[in-house]
Amino acid sequence: MGTPMAAAMDPDNRRVRIQRLLWRFQKTIKLKLLTREQTQCWLERRPIRFSSPRVREAFVRAIEQDSGGVPAAIEGMLQAAANDGEVTPASIRAYRHEAGTRYFDMTPLLVLVLIGFMAMRYVSRGIGEMELLVLSSVASALFYGLMLVLRRLGR
Repeated sequence: MGTPMAAAMDPDNRRVRIQRLLWRFQKTIKLKLLTREQTQCWLERRPIRFSSPRVREAFVRAIEQDSGGVPAAIEGMLQAAANDGEVTPASIRAYRHEAGTRYFDMTPLLVLVLIGFMAMRYVSRGIGEMELLVLSSVASALFYGLMLVLRRLGR
């Protein structure tokens, strides 16, 4: 029997090279995001000093929003706050963690921009506007070049 192995993956991650590795794992466990009550339990076990009860509530709300419920993000932010002397209203926003960061997929927007540039070329040709035709052609060429560079960077 081999060495036990575990891996963690975001369900939104659709990269082919990662998907190819998943069949090797015998079991899949879905982890739920942590709730506000679980954050409160952590605070009760490891007390953190707050300048006021209002700051405590604002801190818990900020942790909840910034972490997105990701356990590693909550744990990291709470430990950073525990290492400091006291949490004040000014220091609440300083506690951030990369695990809670979510990214927005811009691919549909880029496709719409490309379609817009191509449509501008045909419209400008139809109305006989030479400046718009040149502008849209240059924009389309730049966009195609940008897409080529982004594709190569994505590999």
